[in-house]
Amino acid sequence: MTPGENPHLLLGRIRFLLECIECFRETKTLPEALCYVPKDVYYKLCKDSSSSTVSAGKNLIPVWESPSQSKQSKKLFRFNIEAKKGTCIRATGEEYWNSYGLWVRMNKEQLEEYKAGCELEEGWILMCKHADGGDRLVPVESPDRTQKQQLLYGYDYKPFTRWEQVVDATYSHFLGPKMKIAEPDEAAVTRLRYIPPTWTYECDEDLVHCFCNPTGKEAEDLGSAKQYVDNIEVSSYMQEDSSAWCLTDGFAETYWESDGSQGLHWIRLHMRKSITVKKLSLTLDPTDDTYLPKKVAVYGGERDNLKLLNEVNIDETMVGEVCVLEEMTVYMPVIEIRILECKDEGIDVRIRGINIKSSRESNLGLNVDMFQPNNLIRYPRLEGTDPDVLYRRAQVIQRFVTLLDSLLNHLVPAWDYSVGTFLQLKFIKQFLLLSKRRSALITQCLKDTESNRPYFMPRLYINRRLAMEHRDNPSLDPSYKNTVFSQVYEGLKPSDKHEKSLDYRWPLRYDQWWECKFIAEGIIDQGGGFRDSLADISEELCPSSADSPVPLPFFVRTSNQGND
Repeated sequence: MTPGENPHLLLGRIRFLLECIECFRETKTLPEALCYVPKDVYYKLCKDSSSSTVSAGKNLIPVWESPSQSKQSKKLFRFNIEAKKGTCIRATGEEYWNSYGLWVRMNKEQLEEYKAGCELEEGWILMCKHADGGDRLVPVESPDRTQKQQLLYGYDYKPFTRWEQVVDATYSHFLGPKMKIAEPDEAAVTRLRYIPPTWTYECDEDLVHCFCNPTGKEAEDLGSAKQYVDNIEVSSYMQEDSSAWCLTDGFAETYWESDGSQGLHWIRLHMRKSITVKKLSLTLDPTDDTYLPKKVAVYGGERDNLKLLNEVNIDETMVGEVCVLEEMTVYMPVIEIRILECKDEGIDVRIRGINIKSSRESNLGLNVDMFQPNNLIRYPRLEGTDPDVLYRRAQVIQRFVTLLDSLLNHLVPAWDYSVGTFLQLKFIKQFLLLSKRRSALITQCLKDTESNRPYFMPRLYINRRLAMEHRDNPSLDPSYKNTVFSQVYEGLKPSDKHEKSLDYRWPLRYDQWWECKFIAEGIIDQGGGFRDSLADISEELCPSSADSPVPLPFFVRTSNQGND
């Protein structure tokens, strides 16, 4: 259930968000719910059937003292765990990404299950390698553990094990019994909540820029469905340039458009072997209007035995990426997305992309090696801080941004920008760099702050002959008053102090901002003169020829100006 469907969840998350913003601003310890990590998670070994070498012997999983070394030496190896068929390995929910792969931590109690008298306080096992392919560990529900819990607490007992659920259980108010939360890993929670003694809010801003900038292109490619899907089928398509291939081409301008009966549209994903979906989202565009999906159901399993996995009601204000399925624990050969309803009872649907993240990925490519000293030269406030501390702080910020994304359409109402909750966003505006809805937010804010077109169109008298003479020899006019730029600037100034200045925040359809009267040229400006004046101003600000003099002092010529 999404916050938009339940006012209790929505209000609870907004309360929590405001508390987090205050903690970031005042450099206070963040709430435990944001840093929640389950103490017990069960993992099952998933063999890579595509691997050329399949071991016929025992399945041994090495336990290491630390994951921090990219080249694991024998000194860090401690012992092996045999992954027997039909059994699970118990570890904590604390994960650690480095260049070698994704690790999970085992505490002392869990280690002693596999080696009595183990002296290690904690151990690390490799969940999956950084490179594609190879065996990996997949989180699953342990049948034995579930049965014991149901016998003890009742058959409806299913404790929350994800931090988002913990946030909802802690901050949302419901009638009835309190929702159960699985026991947290206190050591992992403490590490995520830790704040260095010299830490400030500016350090958080630097950290956002640090792990946002180097992963720009990687973040764009991350989640592409191509590497996880063997084939995509669709119920129908309008024409060839709006068929299934548009769902994975990576371009927001293209889209799949159905051509069939209302409520009978679907997308069928044939998943590659051993791919477990961590997150499945659709890319939507609000300009598609009645083509926007309103209600979506996701089914999965064998093709002839699909079962309902999730059902989502999509708020029309939700644009960009809309999550329809997440945190799957088992492999689904086929995943089918059924569009049950469209906005305003639309008949056909448009979807501009499908994004998938598997259990092998970390959000935005976050990796502890990104915070090594040689990558922090541009961020002196972060230098000297342990890379592990920076990595865990970045993890918490990512969680916060995920929560923020789920609430943005409720915090930015189109009708009123004076509400207190919206004003709190200005304190964490740097965090919006990580938001997947930042483009939609900018578009919405620009649209909602448009002003009405002016009642009159300014009329400017421009002498282009004097401007050409100045362009040929700028030294004759040191004040630059004869340039088209200066003539336009002076002509648009208010004639008296009571006249209101133009704000240039008019709708896009208002495409002529002033009327030009070119002296001694006899032109009637129906838009062409306005565009000519813009072209002249552009040429003056940045001359196209490297040999011509610079008409205005606002441009600094560089050696690579002529390069494409």
